[in-house]
Amino acid sequence: MDRRDDGPRKTQTWHTFIHKHAKEVWSCDFLTQYTAFFAVVYVFVITEVGSRRIVHVNATTNPTLPRVKQQIREATT
Repeated sequence: MDRRDDGPRKTQTWHTFIHKHAKEVWSCDFLTQYTAFFAVVYVFVITEVGSRRIVHVNATTNPTLPRVKQQIREATT
């Protein structure tokens, strides 16, 4: 069976989704920073998309999955 083109799709675009739910959506990122002694420090940042408010920030020299999970738990409590 051939699919006919019935015009534009009735689904929501990514832009519309973010606009509607920006206050409930968070983003996270790891940044790297070098100290005065050239050691690498990993900075974990969680921000609220709608207000661009920083929700949580933490730095470590040894990022591990259990540590990231703990940081997310701390940010959501």
